[in-house]
Amino acid sequence: MIKFMYLWLRKVMKIKKEDIKPRIAINEMHRPRIDKVLSFWSILLGLPVSQFGNPWYVKAKVNKVYENYDSYYGILRLGVRKSGILKHRTLSMIKILGNLGKSR
Repeated sequence: MIKFMYLWLRKVMKIKKEDIKPRIAINEMHRPRIDKVLSFWSILLGLPVSQFGNPWYVKAKVNKVYENYDSYYGILRLGVRKSGILKHRTLSMIKILGNLGKSR
């Protein structure tokens, strides 16, 4: 889903690669492996780690050890710099698509 959204921003909405600002939210217990997490998302999106915002560490009490600890990469948010125009273009597209069904 993240890859689809990234490609939609780049190809459909014509957002420059440099204007995408990813940010990871992940549990505090993953802090020791944050470099691995950042590397995973960096490779998936083809963006340098330096372009990512600071990770947001969720401070939640962990009551058990999860089996997927080493394969969990958190939640990625795709931010866009100067996103006001993107917002208006997206709302316009929604309106146009909504009206397509009404005209038939």
